[in-house]
Amino acid sequence: MRFKVALTAAAVLLAGLTSCSSSASTPVAKKADFCTLVIAFKAANDTLGNDVTGGDPAKARAAMKQILGQVQTLQKKAPADVKTDVDTAAGFIIAFDALLAKNNYDVAAIEANATTAAEFQALTTDEVNAALARLGSYSTTECGVASSVPTANS
Repeated sequence: MRFKVALTAAAVLLAGLTSCSSSASTPVAKKADFCTLVIAFKAANDTLGNDVTGGDPAKARAAMKQILGQVQTLQKKAPADVKTDVDTAAGFIIAFDALLAKNNYDVAAIEANATTAAEFQALTTDEVNAALARLGSYSTTECGVASSVPTANS
């Protein structure tokens, strides 16, 4: 299911931020803070992704609300060397949520309709996939988190 893969890719990077914060602003501290968030994303990924794609619109809406509420925190914590990629991934999540909202958070209905399926496909650009791949690589090399971040349209 493409939606599951896309959301899984993005949720790895954008979920689980509510308990993380930082008071330091040095580049090293900012990287460490960002890596702390990446670890939290990995822990929250399965539940949020399953809730969005599980067929229950209420759970999907709640999970997306949680993810969207946390996107801003991730963007604020992103080190300069990955800020553009984080912003790209966040833009994808925001657009994906808008598509879900327009369709009452019914993933099956989106997939079954050629028009909305095409709208989703249009969101999963090469730019989004490249940003997700670079963020996955960053989480592995800089944060020590094994990452198997798929592309948004694989």
